[in-house]
Order: sequence, then structure tokens, then C-alpha cells
Amino acid sequence: MIELSVIHNAKVSLIGWSLGGILARELARIIPDCIRQVITLGSPFNGSHGSSPAVEGLFELINGNVSQSNPDVVKQMFTPPPVPNSAFYSKSDGVVHWQACINHRIEANHQAENIQVRGSHSGLGHNPQVVWIVANRLSQSEASWQPYKKDELEKKQFSGKLKYV
Repeated sequence: MIELSVIHNAKVSLIGWSLGGILARELARIIPDCIRQVITLGSPFNGSHGSSPAVEGLFELINGNVSQSNPDVVKQMFTPPPVPNSAFYSKSDGVVHWQACINHRIEANHQAENIQVRGSHSGLGHNPQVVWIVANRLSQSEASWQPYKKDELEKKQFSGKLKYV
């Protein structure tokens, strides 16, 4: 990341899916001067509680019981990184509980947002609605990041009310 940022004299946008989103958020904490924004797709950065038993077990196998062994690390994970952050979540995810994937305390961090989409966890990376919104997030100029707002065409298109011929 640092090398890309230096070579191109520009900040890098990170998109992480599931565990990749947690890693992207933590990288943004470590090297915020190199990161333009972080976009997470179904990433349980609030812990795995409420997720499928397999995900909870895997999370604990990799991390141990982090909440007991290092509560400061867990508290830090809950706080949005110091760069613009878009957290995508789906209430029909099926793997990760949606509440584990949302930014809390957004009012205190005006560069963090939660974006609800429809779809499954394994489909987030190629879901047309997600791709559409990620493209919108990436198209913003770095200096003028704004939270996402659905436009009328998108509301119709992804609600199933727009007919294709």
C-alpha cells in the first residue's frame, strides 16, 4: 500500500470483503496518510457475535478470545478508521450478522457511513447494487467525500420496480 501510494503520489482506496474489510480498516489506522478511503463488504468489525456458529468459531480460533485478552483492541476496532469509511451490510447476509458490520457513533465521525444492500454474504462482491454504489464511492473526489444517498433511478432499479426490455 505504502509503495503504491508513494509511486503514484496518491492515496489508495481499500475495498475489503468479510475479514478483508477488517484488515483494510486496521491498515487505515496504521497508515492513514496513504489511504483515501475504506469500503467494507459484510465485514464483522464489531465482532462475530450473532453470526453463524462456523464464523464465530473461526473468529475465535484465529483471534482467541480477544474481548477478554485485549479489550482495548476490540474497542479500537469498533471505532471507524480516520479516513472516509463505507460499511456495506445485508440483513440477509446468511454468514455474518448485519449488526456486526455497521459503524457505530457515526454522528461523532462524519466520514463514516453504513449502507444497507440486499443479498447474501458470498454474493456481495458481484452484487449489481453493491458494484453500483462502490463505483459511486470511488468516483468522489478525495477532498469532498459525502455520505451516499440513493437516487430515484437506483431506488426503482434495485427494488424490482424498474422493468427491463
